[in-house]
Amino acid sequence: MAYLIFSLYRILGKDAFEKILVIDNGSNDGSLSMLLDMEKNNLIELLVNERDQYHGPALNQAFSYLAAQRAKEGRLPVKDYVWILDSDTIILRKDSLQKALSYLVTSKSAIVGECGFKNERKLDANLWSLLVDPQVVWQPSMPLFTNGGAPSVLIQQTLRKRGIEIGHFPFMIDALVFHFGSGTVLTALAHKKMSSHIWYKWAKHWAPLGLRKNYDAEQDHIYRQFLRLFHSQCPVFDTTSLINACKKQSLLTMDMIDDLHKKGPVSHRIE
Repeated sequence: MAYLIFSLYRILGKDAFEKILVIDNGSNDGSLSMLLDMEKNNLIELLVNERDQYHGPALNQAFSYLAAQRAKEGRLPVKDYVWILDSDTIILRKDSLQKALSYLVTSKSAIVGECGFKNERKLDANLWSLLVDPQVVWQPSMPLFTNGGAPSVLIQQTLRKRGIEIGHFPFMIDALVFHFGSGTVLTALAHKKMSSHIWYKWAKHWAPLGLRKNYDAEQDHIYRQFLRLFHSQCPVFDTTSLINACKKQSLLTMDMIDDLHKKGPVSHRIE
């Protein structure tokens, strides 16, 4: 989570978003203390659950909170969008969000994310980085995010049935967002003695497919370069250093990512 928040402020830039809303889902790894300090410093807004509500219910909680805020403010925004990001993602370029937003608008999609493909058939967009138009998705006639390992599938299926586009946008393929991946699968499989665990059957299905089992050399270099960038701004990895780093005005760039993009979109080069 620290890497993600840092990348939002120092690589994407605070002018690109209105707020960062974090759901702490009953964490017990010490991160809550860091998040509370970041909230006190007006870097994030924080909703805290005493126990793990799981991914889908936490997303419903976040969307309900944002909708209630808008209603309370009594104003209609020009246009609101919600960018869902897993805590194990990192933003790699300052134009990552703008590129995704432009694609969402031009493709007339309600959701854009990196989709899987099987026999040239587009599958659902992955939830780890999903840009959503809540004025389409968060409506009484739409289903909620569900429990289990794929909380947005029912929403995406409903949109397709209504003829509303789900856009494929190559967040990670084009080196715009880095995703560590497979954390949920591994967590669920760690409960192998608890076959009733909410994600166990889902994880058993996906783990043999080797989802992000091994990063290639290029991805490894990207991650290492980000770590060097992060530690140059946070030489001591503590909450105070992280807060101070996020508050700095200057934006940072990753040379390797810029060099990749000078060659053109990766998704076009590999076709």
